[in-house]
Amino acid sequence: MDNSLLRQLPGIDSVLGDLKKQGIPSSPGVKRLARFIVDELRREISQTAAEKLPWEGEEDFFQEVILRCQELLKPRLQKVVNATGIILHTNLGRAPIAPAAIKNLRWTGSGYCNLEYDLSTGKRGSRQEICDFLLSLLTGAEKALIVNNNAAAVLLVLDTLARDGEAIISRGELVEIGGSFRVPEVMSKGGVCLREVGTTNRTRLEDYEEAIGEHTKLLMKVHPSNYRISGFTEEVGVEELGSLAQKYNLISYYDLGSGSLWPLTSEPSLDEITSGKLDLVSFSGDKLLGGAQAGIILGRKDLIEKMGRNNLLRALRIDKLSLAALEATLRHYLMDQPDFIPAYKMFQMTEEELLARTEEIHACLEEKIPSEFKLSIGEGTSFSGGGTLPQEAIPGPVLHLQGNNSELSQIHQKLREAEIPVIASIFKGKIEINLRTVFPEEEDILKTELARIAQEVRESE
Repeated sequence: MDNSLLRQLPGIDSVLGDLKKQGIPSSPGVKRLARFIVDELRREISQTAAEKLPWEGEEDFFQEVILRCQELLKPRLQKVVNATGIILHTNLGRAPIAPAAIKNLRWTGSGYCNLEYDLSTGKRGSRQEICDFLLSLLTGAEKALIVNNNAAAVLLVLDTLARDGEAIISRGELVEIGGSFRVPEVMSKGGVCLREVGTTNRTRLEDYEEAIGEHTKLLMKVHPSNYRISGFTEEVGVEELGSLAQKYNLISYYDLGSGSLWPLTSEPSLDEITSGKLDLVSFSGDKLLGGAQAGIILGRKDLIEKMGRNNLLRALRIDKLSLAALEATLRHYLMDQPDFIPAYKMFQMTEEELLARTEEIHACLEEKIPSEFKLSIGEGTSFSGGGTLPQEAIPGPVLHLQGNNSELSQIHQKLREAEIPVIASIFKGKIEINLRTVFPEEEDILKTELARIAQEVRESE
Protein backbone atom coordinates (compact mmCIF):
# COMPACT_ATOMS: atom_id res chain seq x y z
CA MET A 1 0.00 0.00 0.00
CA ASP A 2 0.99 3.66 -0.26
CA ASN A 3 3.26 4.64 2.66
CA SER A 4 1.86 8.15 2.53
CA LEU A 5 -1.25 6.77 4.23
CA LEU A 6 0.80 5.67 7.23
CA ARG A 7 2.49 9.06 7.40
CA GLN A 8 -0.92 10.59 8.09
CA LEU A 9 -1.01 8.89 11.51
CA PRO A 10 -0.39 11.31 14.42
CA GLY A 11 3.07 11.12 16.02
CA ILE A 12 3.87 9.62 19.41
CA ASP A 13 4.00 13.05 21.10
CA SER A 14 0.42 13.78 19.99
CA VAL A 15 -0.69 10.36 21.24
CA LEU A 16 1.01 10.90 24.63
CA GLY A 17 -0.60 14.32 24.93
CA ASP A 18 -4.06 12.84 24.39
CA LEU A 19 -3.39 9.99 26.84
CA LYS A 20 -2.37 12.57 29.45
CA LYS A 21 -5.75 14.30 29.04
CA GLN A 22 -7.34 10.94 29.98
CA GLY A 23 -5.30 10.74 33.19
CA ILE A 24 -2.67 8.34 31.80
CA PRO A 25 0.78 9.80 32.62
CA SER A 26 3.66 9.98 30.12
CA SER A 27 5.88 7.61 32.11
CA PRO A 28 8.64 5.61 30.31
CA GLY A 29 6.42 2.53 30.43
CA VAL A 30 3.43 4.35 28.95
CA LYS A 31 5.64 5.78 26.20
CA ARG A 32 6.69 2.25 25.25
CA LEU A 33 3.05 1.16 25.38
CA ALA A 34 2.00 4.03 23.09
CA ARG A 35 4.71 3.11 20.58
CA PHE A 36 3.61 -0.52 20.74
CA ILE A 37 -0.02 0.38 20.02
CA VAL A 38 0.80 2.79 17.18
CA ASP A 39 3.16 0.22 15.61
CA GLU A 40 0.40 -2.38 15.91
CA LEU A 41 -2.06 -0.08 14.15
CA ARG A 42 0.50 0.62 11.42
CA ARG A 43 0.91 -3.14 10.83
CA GLU A 44 -2.85 -3.63 10.66
CA ILE A 45 -3.22 -0.82 8.09
CA SER A 46 -0.26 -1.96 5.99
CA GLN A 47 -1.68 -5.50 5.80
CA THR A 48 -4.92 -4.26 4.21
CA ALA A 49 -5.60 -2.83 0.80
CA ALA A 50 -7.24 0.26 2.32
CA GLU A 51 -7.03 3.48 0.33
CA LYS A 52 -7.79 5.67 3.36
CA LEU A 53 -7.38 5.46 7.12
CA PRO A 54 -10.21 3.65 8.96
CA TRP A 55 -10.86 6.74 11.16
CA GLU A 56 -12.80 9.88 10.34
CA GLY A 57 -10.20 12.08 12.02
CA GLU A 58 -7.57 12.35 14.71
CA GLU A 59 -10.20 12.23 17.45
CA ASP A 60 -11.36 8.77 16.33
CA PHE A 61 -7.75 7.61 16.07
CA PHE A 62 -6.96 8.84 19.59
CA GLN A 63 -10.08 7.09 20.90
CA GLU A 64 -8.87 3.79 19.37
CA VAL A 65 -5.45 4.24 20.99
CA ILE A 66 -7.01 5.05 24.37
CA LEU A 67 -9.27 1.99 24.24
CA ARG A 68 -6.34 -0.29 23.41
CA CYS A 69 -4.18 1.35 26.05
CA GLN A 70 -6.86 0.91 28.73
CA GLU A 71 -7.32 -2.72 27.70
CA LEU A 72 -3.60 -3.45 27.97
CA LEU A 73 -3.30 -1.63 31.30
CA LYS A 74 -6.09 -3.66 32.94
CA PRO A 75 -4.86 -6.11 35.61
CA ARG A 76 -3.93 -9.46 34.06
CA LEU A 77 -4.76 -11.37 37.22
CA GLN A 78 -8.43 -10.86 37.99
CA LYS A 79 -11.41 -12.36 39.71
CA VAL A 80 -13.49 -14.86 37.71
CA VAL A 81 -16.72 -16.72 38.41
CA ASN A 82 -16.06 -20.45 38.30
CA ALA A 83 -19.18 -22.11 36.91
CA THR A 84 -17.43 -25.34 35.85
CA GLY A 85 -18.14 -27.37 38.98
CA ILE A 86 -14.42 -28.19 39.32
CA ILE A 87 -13.70 -27.28 42.94
CA LEU A 88 -9.89 -27.18 42.94
CA HIS A 89 -9.55 -25.89 39.38
CA THR A 90 -5.79 -25.66 38.77
CA ASN A 91 -6.16 -23.07 36.00
CA LEU A 92 -8.43 -20.92 38.18
CA GLY A 93 -6.22 -20.81 41.27
CA ARG A 94 -7.22 -24.06 43.00
CA ALA A 95 -8.82 -23.56 46.43
CA PRO A 96 -10.50 -20.22 47.15
CA ILE A 97 -9.27 -19.16 50.59
CA ALA A 98 -11.45 -18.48 53.62
CA PRO A 99 -12.63 -14.97 54.62
CA ALA A 100 -10.55 -15.24 57.81
CA ALA A 101 -7.50 -16.00 55.66
CA ILE A 102 -8.20 -12.87 53.55
CA LYS A 103 -8.53 -10.84 56.74
CA ASN A 104 -5.27 -12.19 58.17
CA LEU A 105 -3.52 -11.63 54.84
CA ARG A 106 -4.71 -8.01 54.73
CA TRP A 107 -3.83 -7.45 58.42
CA THR A 108 -0.27 -8.73 58.14
CA GLY A 109 0.41 -7.63 54.56
CA SER A 110 -0.76 -4.02 54.82
CA GLY A 111 2.11 -3.12 57.15
CA TYR A 112 4.91 -4.83 59.00
CA CYS A 113 4.57 -8.17 60.78
CA ASN A 114 6.62 -10.43 63.04
CA LEU A 115 7.51 -12.84 60.21
CA GLU A 116 10.96 -13.60 61.61
CA TYR A 117 10.92 -11.67 64.88
CA ASP A 118 10.36 -13.22 68.31
CA LEU A 119 8.11 -10.80 70.19
CA SER A 120 8.89 -12.41 73.57
CA THR A 121 12.68 -12.05 73.31
CA GLY A 122 13.04 -9.18 70.87
CA LYS A 123 15.44 -11.29 68.80
CA ARG A 124 15.37 -12.95 65.41
CA GLY A 125 12.72 -15.63 65.09
CA SER A 126 11.72 -18.20 62.46
CA ARG A 127 8.80 -18.13 60.06
CA GLN A 128 8.65 -21.92 60.42
CA GLU A 129 7.39 -21.56 64.02
CA ILE A 130 4.19 -19.77 62.93
CA CYS A 131 2.30 -22.90 61.83
CA ASP A 132 4.53 -25.64 63.32
CA PHE A 133 2.59 -26.05 66.58
CA LEU A 134 -0.80 -25.83 64.84
CA LEU A 135 0.13 -28.62 62.43
CA SER A 136 1.46 -30.78 65.26
CA LEU A 137 -1.82 -30.34 67.17
CA LEU A 138 -3.90 -31.16 64.10
CA THR A 139 -1.96 -34.19 62.89
CA GLY A 140 0.06 -35.51 65.82
CA ALA A 141 3.28 -35.09 63.84
CA GLU A 142 6.45 -34.31 65.77
CA LYS A 143 7.32 -31.29 63.66
CA ALA A 144 6.41 -29.43 60.48
CA LEU A 145 8.24 -27.46 57.82
CA ILE A 146 6.58 -25.27 55.18
CA VAL A 147 7.89 -24.34 51.73
CA ASN A 148 6.29 -22.61 48.73
CA ASN A 149 4.62 -25.68 47.16
CA ASN A 150 4.66 -29.48 47.29
CA ALA A 151 7.11 -29.77 44.37
CA ALA A 152 9.55 -27.76 46.50
CA ALA A 153 8.81 -30.06 49.44
CA VAL A 154 9.69 -33.14 47.39
CA LEU A 155 12.91 -31.54 46.17
CA LEU A 156 13.95 -30.51 49.69
CA VAL A 157 13.29 -33.96 51.16
CA LEU A 158 15.29 -35.71 48.46
CA ASP A 159 18.15 -33.21 48.41
CA THR A 160 18.52 -33.30 52.20
CA LEU A 161 18.00 -36.97 52.97
CA ALA A 162 18.91 -38.98 49.85
CA ARG A 163 21.48 -36.94 47.88
CA ASP A 164 24.26 -39.15 46.40
CA GLY A 165 22.25 -42.21 47.34
CA GLU A 166 19.32 -44.29 46.09
CA ALA A 167 15.60 -43.82 46.61
CA ILE A 168 13.42 -46.85 45.91
CA ILE A 169 10.00 -46.27 44.36
CA SER A 170 7.36 -48.38 42.63
CA ARG A 171 7.17 -48.18 38.83
CA GLY A 172 3.44 -47.59 39.20
CA GLU A 173 4.14 -44.34 41.07
CA LEU A 174 6.55 -42.65 38.64
CA VAL A 175 3.95 -40.03 37.86
CA GLU A 176 3.84 -36.86 35.82
CA ILE A 177 1.45 -34.16 36.97
CA GLY A 178 0.53 -30.77 35.51
CA GLY A 179 3.27 -28.57 34.10
CA SER A 180 5.45 -31.59 33.20
CA PHE A 181 6.40 -32.19 36.84
CA ARG A 182 7.90 -35.69 36.74
CA VAL A 183 9.03 -37.57 39.82
CA PRO A 184 12.14 -39.11 38.16
CA GLU A 185 13.35 -35.69 37.02
CA VAL A 186 12.84 -34.16 40.47
CA MET A 187 14.85 -37.04 41.92
CA SER A 188 17.63 -36.25 39.47
CA LYS A 189 17.57 -32.57 40.46
CA GLY A 190 17.88 -33.65 44.07
CA GLY A 191 21.01 -35.64 43.29
CA VAL A 192 19.25 -38.93 43.95
CA CYS A 193 19.57 -42.17 42.01
CA LEU A 194 16.16 -43.62 41.20
CA ARG A 195 15.68 -47.34 41.84
CA GLU A 196 12.47 -48.63 40.27
CA VAL A 197 10.79 -51.75 41.62
CA GLY A 198 7.76 -53.84 40.73
CA THR A 199 5.67 -53.25 37.63
CA THR A 200 3.26 -50.55 36.53
CA ASN A 201 0.24 -52.30 38.02
CA ARG A 202 1.71 -54.53 40.78
CA THR A 203 4.38 -53.88 43.38
CA ARG A 204 4.88 -56.01 46.48
CA LEU A 205 6.77 -55.43 49.71
CA GLU A 206 9.42 -57.98 48.74
CA ASP A 207 10.16 -55.93 45.61
CA TYR A 208 11.29 -53.07 47.84
CA GLU A 209 13.18 -55.37 50.20
CA GLU A 210 15.09 -57.13 47.42
CA ALA A 211 16.18 -53.76 45.97
CA ILE A 212 17.67 -52.45 49.23
CA GLY A 213 21.45 -52.14 49.00
CA GLU A 214 24.39 -50.30 50.50
CA HIS A 215 23.51 -47.05 48.68
CA THR A 216 19.80 -47.05 49.61
CA LYS A 217 18.81 -44.07 51.73
CA LEU A 218 15.09 -43.69 51.29
CA LEU A 219 11.94 -45.68 50.51
CA MET A 220 9.48 -43.42 48.72
CA LYS A 221 5.78 -43.69 48.00
CA VAL A 222 4.01 -41.26 45.64
CA HIS A 223 0.29 -40.68 45.50
CA PRO A 224 -0.98 -41.27 41.92
CA SER A 225 -2.64 -37.82 42.03
CA ASN A 226 -4.52 -37.34 38.75
CA TYR A 227 -4.88 -40.93 37.57
CA ARG A 228 -5.78 -44.41 38.81
CA ILE A 229 -4.75 -47.90 37.73
CA SER A 230 -7.60 -50.34 38.26
CA GLY A 231 -8.12 -54.05 37.75
CA PHE A 232 -5.27 -56.48 38.41
CA THR A 233 -3.32 -54.26 40.81
CA GLU A 234 -1.34 -54.40 44.03
CA GLU A 235 0.53 -51.76 45.99
CA VAL A 236 2.40 -51.50 49.28
CA GLY A 237 0.62 -49.59 52.05
CA VAL A 238 2.20 -46.83 54.11
CA GLU A 239 2.34 -48.96 57.27
CA GLU A 240 4.17 -51.76 55.50
CA LEU A 241 6.60 -49.37 53.86
CA GLY A 242 7.28 -47.63 57.17
CA SER A 243 7.95 -50.94 58.93
CA LEU A 244 10.34 -52.07 56.20
CA ALA A 245 12.27 -48.79 56.41
CA GLN A 246 12.60 -49.17 60.18
CA LYS A 247 13.86 -52.74 59.77
CA TYR A 248 16.78 -51.56 57.59
CA ASN A 249 17.30 -48.18 59.34
CA LEU A 250 16.14 -46.25 56.24
CA ILE A 251 13.89 -43.24 55.83
CA SER A 252 10.29 -43.70 54.63
CA TYR A 253 8.62 -40.82 52.82
CA TYR A 254 5.17 -40.40 51.30
CA ASP A 255 4.62 -37.67 48.71
CA LEU A 256 0.89 -37.47 49.32
CA GLY A 257 0.37 -34.58 46.89
CA SER A 258 -2.86 -33.50 48.54
CA GLY A 259 -3.87 -33.97 52.15
CA SER A 260 -7.16 -33.60 53.99
CA LEU A 261 -7.66 -32.97 57.70
CA TRP A 262 -11.40 -33.68 57.57
CA PRO A 263 -12.89 -36.83 56.04
CA LEU A 264 -13.95 -35.87 52.52
CA THR A 265 -13.57 -39.06 50.52
CA SER A 266 -12.14 -42.55 50.61
CA GLU A 267 -8.69 -40.96 50.91
CA PRO A 268 -7.05 -41.43 54.32
CA SER A 269 -6.90 -38.32 56.50
CA LEU A 270 -3.56 -36.80 57.46
CA ASP A 271 -3.73 -37.88 61.09
CA GLU A 272 -4.19 -41.50 59.97
CA ILE A 273 -0.99 -41.25 57.93
CA THR A 274 1.10 -39.35 60.46
CA SER A 275 0.09 -41.66 63.32
CA GLY A 276 1.64 -44.64 61.50
CA LYS A 277 5.21 -45.72 60.95
CA LEU A 278 6.12 -43.34 58.16
CA ASP A 279 8.95 -40.91 58.83
CA LEU A 280 7.78 -38.09 56.55
CA VAL A 281 4.80 -37.00 54.49
CA SER A 282 4.36 -33.93 52.27
CA PHE A 283 1.32 -32.37 50.60
CA SER A 284 -0.09 -29.15 49.14
CA GLY A 285 -1.77 -26.41 51.14
CA ASP A 286 -4.09 -25.27 48.32
CA LYS A 287 -5.74 -28.56 47.42
CA LEU A 288 -7.93 -30.61 49.78
CA LEU A 289 -6.66 -28.59 52.73
CA GLY A 290 -8.43 -25.60 51.16
CA GLY A 291 -5.80 -22.98 51.94
CA ALA A 292 -3.06 -20.96 50.29
CA GLN A 293 -0.31 -22.37 48.07
CA ALA A 294 2.25 -24.13 50.24
CA GLY A 295 4.20 -27.35 50.53
CA ILE A 296 3.82 -28.87 53.99
CA ILE A 297 6.23 -31.49 55.32
CA LEU A 298 5.31 -33.40 58.48
CA GLY A 299 7.22 -36.04 60.39
CA ARG A 300 10.20 -36.87 62.56
CA LYS A 301 11.69 -33.90 64.36
CA ASP A 302 15.32 -34.79 63.62
CA LEU A 303 14.65 -35.08 59.87
CA ILE A 304 12.63 -31.84 59.75
CA GLU A 305 15.40 -30.00 61.59
CA LYS A 306 17.98 -31.38 59.18
CA MET A 307 15.94 -30.03 56.25
CA GLY A 308 15.70 -26.70 58.06
CA ARG A 309 19.50 -26.43 57.93
CA ASN A 310 19.67 -27.08 54.17
CA ASN A 311 20.70 -23.90 52.33
CA LEU A 312 18.22 -24.84 49.61
CA LEU A 313 15.40 -23.95 52.00
CA ARG A 314 16.03 -20.23 51.53
CA ALA A 315 15.17 -20.55 47.83
CA LEU A 316 12.06 -22.60 48.57
CA ARG A 317 10.65 -20.95 51.68
CA ILE A 318 7.05 -19.76 51.92
CA ASP A 319 6.30 -16.01 51.70
CA LYS A 320 4.57 -13.98 54.41
CA LEU A 321 1.23 -13.61 52.59
CA SER A 322 0.78 -17.33 51.90
CA LEU A 323 1.85 -18.06 55.48
CA ALA A 324 -0.73 -15.62 56.88
CA ALA A 325 -3.51 -17.24 54.84
CA LEU A 326 -2.37 -20.76 55.75
CA GLU A 327 -2.31 -20.00 59.48
CA ALA A 328 -5.87 -18.67 59.41
CA THR A 329 -7.04 -21.76 57.49
CA LEU A 330 -5.41 -24.13 59.99
CA ARG A 331 -7.14 -22.33 62.87
CA HIS A 332 -10.51 -23.19 61.30
CA TYR A 333 -9.51 -26.85 61.47
CA LEU A 334 -8.42 -26.47 65.08
CA MET A 335 -11.77 -24.89 66.03
CA ASP A 336 -13.72 -27.51 64.01
CA GLN A 337 -15.24 -24.95 61.63
CA PRO A 338 -15.48 -26.78 58.28
CA ASP A 339 -18.10 -24.47 56.78
CA PHE A 340 -15.69 -21.56 57.04
CA ILE A 341 -13.44 -23.14 54.40
CA PRO A 342 -14.95 -22.56 50.92
CA ALA A 343 -13.63 -25.69 49.19
CA TYR A 344 -14.85 -27.96 51.99
CA LYS A 345 -18.28 -26.33 51.89
CA MET A 346 -18.46 -26.94 48.13
CA PHE A 347 -17.57 -30.61 48.61
CA GLN A 348 -20.30 -31.01 51.22
CA MET A 349 -23.08 -29.16 49.36
CA THR A 350 -26.10 -31.47 49.06
CA GLU A 351 -28.05 -32.11 45.86
CA GLU A 352 -31.07 -30.45 47.50
CA GLU A 353 -29.13 -27.25 48.19
CA LEU A 354 -27.70 -27.23 44.69
CA LEU A 355 -31.10 -27.86 43.10
CA ALA A 356 -32.72 -24.99 45.02
CA ARG A 357 -30.04 -22.54 43.82
CA THR A 358 -30.21 -23.85 40.24
CA GLU A 359 -34.02 -23.54 40.15
CA GLU A 360 -33.83 -19.96 41.44
CA ILE A 361 -31.37 -18.98 38.69
CA HIS A 362 -33.46 -20.79 36.08
CA ALA A 363 -36.66 -18.98 37.14
CA CYS A 364 -34.89 -15.61 37.07
CA LEU A 365 -33.34 -16.11 33.63
CA GLU A 366 -36.17 -17.90 31.83
CA GLU A 367 -37.92 -14.66 30.80
CA LYS A 368 -34.67 -12.76 30.09
CA ILE A 369 -33.06 -15.28 27.73
CA PRO A 370 -34.21 -14.93 24.09
CA SER A 371 -36.74 -17.59 23.11
CA GLU A 372 -34.37 -18.95 20.43
CA PHE A 373 -32.36 -20.47 23.29
CA LYS A 374 -33.60 -23.24 25.55
CA LEU A 375 -32.79 -22.96 29.24
CA SER A 376 -33.25 -26.14 31.28
CA ILE A 377 -32.08 -28.02 34.36
CA GLY A 378 -30.29 -31.31 33.79
CA GLU A 379 -28.00 -33.79 35.47
CA GLY A 380 -24.34 -32.86 35.75
CA THR A 381 -21.15 -33.77 37.53
CA SER A 382 -18.70 -31.90 39.72
CA PHE A 383 -15.10 -32.93 40.25
CA SER A 384 -12.47 -32.26 42.86
CA GLY A 385 -9.82 -31.14 40.34
CA GLY A 386 -6.31 -30.03 41.21
CA GLY A 387 -4.93 -33.49 40.48
CA THR A 388 -6.96 -34.99 43.33
CA LEU A 389 -9.54 -37.77 43.44
CA PRO A 390 -9.76 -38.30 39.66
CA GLN A 391 -12.38 -41.04 39.86
CA GLU A 392 -14.65 -39.49 42.48
CA ALA A 393 -17.35 -37.55 40.68
CA ILE A 394 -20.04 -35.62 42.55
CA PRO A 395 -23.43 -35.80 40.79
CA GLY A 396 -25.85 -32.88 40.93
CA PRO A 397 -28.16 -30.61 38.93
CA VAL A 398 -26.77 -28.06 36.45
CA LEU A 399 -28.18 -25.34 34.25
CA HIS A 400 -28.13 -26.04 30.50
CA LEU A 401 -28.32 -23.47 27.71
CA GLN A 402 -29.07 -24.95 24.28
CA GLY A 403 -29.20 -23.32 20.89
CA ASN A 404 -27.35 -22.81 17.64
CA ASN A 405 -23.76 -24.09 18.00
CA SER A 406 -22.26 -20.92 16.55
CA GLU A 407 -24.24 -18.71 18.91
CA LEU A 408 -23.39 -20.88 21.93
CA SER A 409 -19.71 -20.64 21.03
CA GLN A 410 -20.01 -16.83 20.92
CA ILE A 411 -21.79 -16.76 24.28
CA HIS A 412 -19.14 -19.00 25.81
CA GLN A 413 -16.40 -16.68 24.57
CA LYS A 414 -18.16 -13.46 25.58
CA LEU A 415 -18.75 -14.82 29.10
CA ARG A 416 -14.97 -15.21 29.37
CA GLU A 417 -14.48 -11.64 28.12
CA ALA A 418 -16.98 -10.04 30.52
CA GLU A 419 -15.82 -7.40 33.00
CA ILE A 420 -15.90 -10.15 35.62
CA PRO A 421 -15.31 -13.25 33.47
CA VAL A 422 -17.66 -16.20 33.87
CA ILE A 423 -15.99 -19.54 33.13
CA ALA A 424 -18.52 -22.16 32.05
CA SER A 425 -18.29 -25.48 30.22
CA ILE A 426 -19.55 -26.62 26.83
CA PHE A 427 -20.65 -30.24 27.03
CA LYS A 428 -22.51 -32.23 24.37
CA GLY A 429 -23.55 -29.10 22.49
CA LYS A 430 -24.79 -27.23 25.58
CA ILE A 431 -23.39 -24.50 27.79
CA GLU A 432 -23.33 -25.97 31.26
CA ILE A 433 -23.48 -23.82 34.42
CA ASN A 434 -22.63 -25.70 37.62
CA LEU A 435 -23.46 -23.66 40.72
CA ARG A 436 -21.47 -25.83 43.13
CA THR A 437 -18.44 -23.62 42.51
CA VAL A 438 -20.33 -20.32 42.22
CA PHE A 439 -20.45 -18.29 45.43
CA PRO A 440 -23.94 -17.01 46.36
CA GLU A 441 -22.71 -13.40 46.10
CA GLU A 442 -21.64 -14.13 42.50
CA GLU A 443 -25.09 -15.24 41.34
CA ASP A 444 -26.17 -11.73 40.32
CA ILE A 445 -23.05 -11.41 38.14
CA LEU A 446 -23.86 -14.75 36.50
CA LYS A 447 -27.51 -13.86 35.85
CA THR A 448 -26.75 -10.37 34.53
CA GLU A 449 -23.95 -11.44 32.18
CA LEU A 450 -25.67 -14.54 30.81
CA ALA A 451 -28.89 -12.63 30.02
CA ARG A 452 -27.02 -9.64 28.54
CA ILE A 453 -24.69 -11.71 26.37
CA ALA A 454 -27.38 -14.09 25.11
CA GLN A 455 -29.46 -11.07 24.03
CA GLU A 456 -26.43 -9.39 22.43
CA VAL A 457 -25.49 -12.49 20.44
CA ARG A 458 -29.08 -13.01 19.25
CA GLU A 459 -29.41 -9.40 18.08
CA SER A 460 -26.13 -9.61 16.17
CA GLU A 461 -27.40 -12.48 14.01
